[in-house]
Parts: sequence; structure tokens; C-alpha cells
Amino acid sequence: MRTRRPFTLALLALLLLTLTAPMSHAQPAGQSSDPPAPTTFPQTGQTAGGPFLRYWQGHGGLAQQGYPISAETVETSTTNGKPYRVQYFERAVFEYHSEVGADGVLLALLGVAAYQQKYPSGAPGQVPNGAPGATLFPQTGHQLGGLFQQYWQTHGGLAQQGYPLSEEFTERGADGKARTVQYFERAVFESHPENAPPYNVLLTRLGATTLSVHYPTAAPTAGGLPLADRLNLFEAVWQTVHDDYIYRDYRGLNWDAIHRDERQPLAVAADDAAYYGQLADLIGKLGDRHSAFLNPDDVKEDDALQQGTLHFSGIGVFSQDLGGKVRVVAVVAGGPADKAGVHAFDVIQAVDGTPLLRGADAPHLIRGPPGTPVTLTIARPGEPAPRQITITRADVTFALYATARRRPGTNVAYLDLPTFDTFGISDEAAAALKALAATGPLDGVVIDLRQNGGGLISELNAMLGLFIDGGNAGYEALITGRHENRIPSGQALTALRGKPIVVLTSNASESASERFAAVVQDTHRALTLGTTTAGNTETVYSHDLPQGARLMLAQATYLRIDGKSSIEDKGVVPDIPLDVPWYESPPAADPQILAAVAHIQGK
Repeated sequence: MRTRRPFTLALLALLLLTLTAPMSHAQPAGQSSDPPAPTTFPQTGQTAGGPFLRYWQGHGGLAQQGYPISAETVETSTTNGKPYRVQYFERAVFEYHSEVGADGVLLALLGVAAYQQKYPSGAPGQVPNGAPGATLFPQTGHQLGGLFQQYWQTHGGLAQQGYPLSEEFTERGADGKARTVQYFERAVFESHPENAPPYNVLLTRLGATTLSVHYPTAAPTAGGLPLADRLNLFEAVWQTVHDDYIYRDYRGLNWDAIHRDERQPLAVAADDAAYYGQLADLIGKLGDRHSAFLNPDDVKEDDALQQGTLHFSGIGVFSQDLGGKVRVVAVVAGGPADKAGVHAFDVIQAVDGTPLLRGADAPHLIRGPPGTPVTLTIARPGEPAPRQITITRADVTFALYATARRRPGTNVAYLDLPTFDTFGISDEAAAALKALAATGPLDGVVIDLRQNGGGLISELNAMLGLFIDGGNAGYEALITGRHENRIPSGQALTALRGKPIVVLTSNASESASERFAAVVQDTHRALTLGTTTAGNTETVYSHDLPQGARLMLAQATYLRIDGKSSIEDKGVVPDIPLDVPWYESPPAADPQILAAVAHIQGK
């Protein structure tokens, strides 16, 4: 479990949430049944899968539809101007329409186009079929009867074939043979009395003909996720939120309507990047500041960051989306941004003149090849006008560490905890404080959480155990009940036993760091100093999804150790309020650190 606000690695759309539970694997909720495995047809070298393959199998297969002759692609309909995901077959073009339910597949209106092109004044020699039970369609004024009526009724009827556009008449095919045909909106029926039923009626090769017109040089080739995978991943995301989201009103969203309305836009997204972006925006609509969708690249970066092995070419900052603003949360020590003078709490207004309004846009705007320049427009608290800083990109390892040092001229330790989202950071803190204590006695410790956006519950509890010898760390309130978080026993640092502690907080202290402040405050183990924390403490569960994606979902809220009080949307109010622009001062003159040291020294 984690409790961290999504934050963007300077240059990376990474989401570090806060408190992490074991990975669960969301199972997609199939529509009508599990989709068939994709099938590749060696006769054409094309693959069909998902709804298209299921429709093909259930509607005549090879005999009626022919082989697939293209990969899936997106086309704009000439009849309504809307985009649809399509695949060409020899005798038809399949279109995905989420609104029709079931498999969501209709045949494209090829019959309309073909009839208008070949017979703009109507086909000659038309004869209505007057067989018993024949039907006249007033919508088009044409009649349907006999074998064609039987085929129409058993192969999807109006929804799949459309209305008749003509009566029956004789047409000479590509093979030179004359056959009885009838045109429909989505197909052309062709009589083949030489074949035994049910193959005595076939669809003409409208698909092949249309493909050659639309793509005269080459058929569309496969690219990105096919429709089946897109729908499968969407179902997994939607169902997981439906079943497990902590806010059962979905924070005012009609989640069932989301399912209905989002399938079609996701199916026709221009490419994988756009598709993943739409899923991320969908989860962003929940608005809880924790839940997030991570695409496969984000997942790899998230995992690498937790392991301290993430590196790429950029400037070396962690940034956070603050609703129309992108604020620097932390700067990688010794990285390009650090050397250029970028500070925590700077707001990046623009990159090379392009306004930066969303954290998700930071990666592609700021990253680039090593040795290339990038110019940031920075608004710094306390300065009247923005400044421009040009930075040379370089390879940067993105890792945050716990560091401890003795305040000059004192026996007070200063412990900087920039995150709880790195595995082993509690061990780093313990080792750093033990090493410091080995150089001389400590009178107390200042713990800095002012830029800590949260992290792993396991690391949070382990960190609490360095200063509190066991006990209650508050509760997780899930939709199924609540359970207690426990602080481990036997891990408290001997050198700090009974020594005063001051914890520094700010409005950038979120999730796990807020819980840390709440627990030390509730147990009277430390005083908190600074400003009220962010009030963003849901527990995020990590769900591995198909295609290597991941959903970080808020599935619990936090209650303080009394089992009743919540700090969600409230934050932890410091025992010693001190609202000063500390970030404008170097560490040696930081007014909040100086105040904390003075308190420990009894001054």
C-alpha cells in the first residue's frame, strides 16, 4: 500500500502514491464472453481478434465474410463524420460501435456507397420479390423476400445488413457470370444456386473492392494495441474502480455512464499514447489526488524509482501538478537543475517558451538528449517577476535518500526525509542517525518532512519504529471494514531514546508524511512545527493490469490512533505554527530549522 500524491519526475509522468499494498491483478469483466484468441490467417497474413473475430465466427465466417485483408485501423465515416475502428474483410468492412451492445460490431455502409457509385439513377431491371411473407420497407420503398429475406433475418437483419436499397436484379460479377443480387445499406447479397444451403447466398467482395479504392498501394498495417486489448484493459480499469474504490459515490461521477460513454473514444484513439492518455484522464476525473493510471513505460519508471535505479537524460527535478501549475517538489543533488539554481517550490511556468500547465506534459517538454539546452521560465516565491534559467540536459539517476547531519555548533541531528517511496529508506535513516550518534551524543533530532510527498506504508511504519517502540499507527478504513497499522517493536534508536524531536511540516507534506506527523503528535513523541499538511491521506492499492499497465487506486482512508479522527482534506495542524518562506533561505539560515533547534535546546 502507498499513500502518495501523483508526482511527476521532472521529466517524467510518474505517479508516486503513498502507502503500498501487495499487487493485485484486476480481472477484466468480459462483455458477453471472453474474447477468442487472435487468429492469423496465412492466406492473407492478417490477424483478426476480439470483437471482430467473434463477429466473424458468429456471422458466417469464411464463407460469408471472407478472409481479413487488412489490420485494424481508424477511419472517419463518410455518412456521419465520426471515427470508427474498422477492419477490412473480403466481403465486408467491420466497424466497432460500442453503442450497439453485445460485440459492438456493425458492417460498414458499403452497400450505400457502391450502389450510388454504380447506379446513380437506380439499377435497371429490378423485380420485387413477391414470395409469400415478403416485406416492404417504407423507409426505402423496396421489398425483401425469398432466400435473401431468409439470409437477412438470420444474419443480423436491420442492425447488421441495413435496409434494402434496391429490388432484386441481375448483375455481372468480376468473374463474368450473371447473378441475382440485391443491394442493402451494409452489403450486397448475391445468389449462388450452385451452392448448398447455407452458402446459396453470399455477400459480394465489397470489402476487397473498397480496400483497393481507399488504400490503392497497401492495406493498413498493424500498429499499437488492437481493439481486443484496448477493450480488455478498459474493462479491467473500469471494473476495479467499480468494485474497490473507497468512495462509493465515485465522487459524484456516474460510473456506469462512464462505461457506456468511454468505450468508443478509447477504441478510436489515434495511437497507444493517446489511448493511455485517455485512460489516465478517466482516472483523473475521480479527483481524489491519489488514484492514477500508469502506462507501461510509467510502470517501469515507477518501479525503478522505488529501487533507486531510475536514470535518463533530463534536468533532475521532481515536480507536482497543482491544478494548472507545475511546482518543483525536490531537486536531485548535483544534477543539472541543482547546478543551475532551481529550487524546491519553484513553479515552472514554461519550457522553451511553451506554457506548462500539467505535470503530465513535463516529461516530453523537458527531457532530451544529453548536452542539449532547455530554458525554463521559473516563478519563485518571494520574487516579483519570473526568471528564465537555461539548463544543459544530462544523464541523471533519480533517487531520493535519507540523510542526517549534525547542526553546526550543536548536538542536534537534522534528518532529511524527502520520501517514503524508496525501498529501504527507513534503513538509510537508521544507519545515518547511528553513524551520527557514533561521533558524539545527540540532544535531539529535527525531522524534515516539508517536501515529503509520501510513499510506502511499510517504510512509514518502519520509520516510526525508529522513534517509537511499538504501538498503534492509526487505522485503514476500507469499504469492507478497518484494520490497525502497527509500529514495530524493538527497533527504536537507543541514542535518541527520551530525546526531544521536532518534525517540520508544510503544505507539501502529503500522505505517509502526514501520517508520520499525526502519529508522533498523537503519541506525544514529537512536536510538529511549520504549516498545516496537505490533507491527502488515502491508501492506494496497486493493481497490475493487462499490457503491463497499472492502476493506483484509493481504497482506504486514514483514521488517527483514536480510531475516529480523519485528516483527509484537513491536514495535520502543527503544534508550533510558523508560516515563513523558509525555502528562500539556505539551510544554515532556514528559520524553521533554527526554531526547531532552539526548541530542542530549550531556548
